[in-house]
Amino acid sequence: METKGIGNFIKKRRKELGLSQFDIAEFLSVSIPTVSKWENNERVPDLSLFSSLSKILKVDLESLVKGKSILKNNYDIENEFSYPFFEDIVSD
Repeated sequence: METKGIGNFIKKRRKELGLSQFDIAEFLSVSIPTVSKWENNERVPDLSLFSSLSKILKVDLESLVKGKSILKNNYDIENEFSYPFFEDIVSD
């Protein structure tokens, strides 16, 4: 895990998405100073937060862990489970 790359990657993606540190902190139930420490490479997020963090940043987990985009076209995390057959199962 490249710790410096993770902080820089989080900051870059957050800004690309027009999110504030407050938005990230609120979504993950952490403090704003915690998010700031990640972005300033003072700390890394707890492993338990990586899945949720990847969702809010709309990136795959591998990219987040490596601190750089791995997939040329990051998959659309919002539609990750938007398959028609799920709707049939849910509506039964």
